[in-house]
Amino acid sequence: MTALARPRAMLQPNRIPPAAEPPNRVLLHDVDWDTYVTVADAFPDRAIRFTYDQGALEIMTVAGLHERLKSLLAYLVLIIADELDRDIACFGSFTHRRKDLARALEPDCCFYIANFAIVNGRTDIDLLKDPPPDLEIEVEISRSLLDRLAILQALKVGEVWRVDEKRIRVLVLGDARYEQVERSPSFPEVPVTEMHRLIVLGVAHGERAMLKELRTWLRKGPKKSKGK
Repeated sequence: MTALARPRAMLQPNRIPPAAEPPNRVLLHDVDWDTYVTVADAFPDRAIRFTYDQGALEIMTVAGLHERLKSLLAYLVLIIADELDRDIACFGSFTHRRKDLARALEPDCCFYIANFAIVNGRTDIDLLKDPPPDLEIEVEISRSLLDRLAILQALKVGEVWRVDEKRIRVLVLGDARYEQVERSPSFPEVPVTEMHRLIVLGVAHGERAMLKELRTWLRKGPKKSKGK
């Protein structure tokens, strides 16, 4: 039975179940840059997230739901780009470090789209020389005690998706701050509400059901819904 042949209740679950446990975290103050780098580099393969903001260092584990939503969003973005014939490079959660700003973090996932040609064929990014990713995903199940959005703003990341159990919010960097918009500048063809519906479907029924539904919608929906 195909995804489209499933009963409506299965195709369109209406919510994402909450995380089973809150994250474990510790927030340290007066940590110099070199100490942050030493501590973060001591855990190269980890389910731990380090956020550094001008002397404050947060070390936090992430919940299973956090990782689930991150993975589903990455698949969603890549398939949308594929269906829309848009070049894209996913750089995952590579550590964003700017010693000159005394700020660093690992995004949940990041992508080069408008700046794809600059990073195409590259495996390492130097944010002192290279542009920041065009799109970053922040899953807010395991929410940071530090202002990660302020760090992304300092890094000049142009577009951020903030994702939780209830919704996806698209933020675009303006002259002074991030502003919420109704459609992603990277993918204006797809309403944010549709993206969230598909993520809910993915949590309930897995990647295959979500991606089949996404491809079907993209091949029928964007031309009808664009601009509404």
